[in-house]
Amino acid sequence: MNQGFPNYQYYGLISNERDEKSIIAGLNQYLATLKRTTSKTANRSLLDPYLPFEFKHFYWNLNKSVGIFLAVFPNQDLRGAWVHQQRKDCAWFVQVLHHDTMPRYTRPKATEFVELALESMGREIVILESNPTFTG
Repeated sequence: MNQGFPNYQYYGLISNERDEKSIIAGLNQYLATLKRTTSKTANRSLLDPYLPFEFKHFYWNLNKSVGIFLAVFPNQDLRGAWVHQQRKDCAWFVQVLHHDTMPRYTRPKATEFVELALESMGREIVILESNPTFTG
């Protein structure tokens, strides 16, 4: 599901489908401290890059000040296909893309932002996938 992006990580949230609102509320509470929020999108042009998985929507935030794109997706799509088949205990997962070419990107600031964002979601976190040449 990486779409060829070189610096990526996927984290699973030990959760069930009904945890969507509390996961996003926790994330938005953290982002509010940075004067940011998530956006919810059901826009086909933003969903199509994730084909063959078909999602109703996902949540995202692009924090240019640290060079991180973060998105929260259900682990099971509308057709019942699992994105991360090996972790069905993770009803939700987080995609993190490091835009290390952005002018203000630094690994320590990006890492801190990701760690605090993940912590804010209030779930046990598991690493699902990471670019083998990128350790963040």
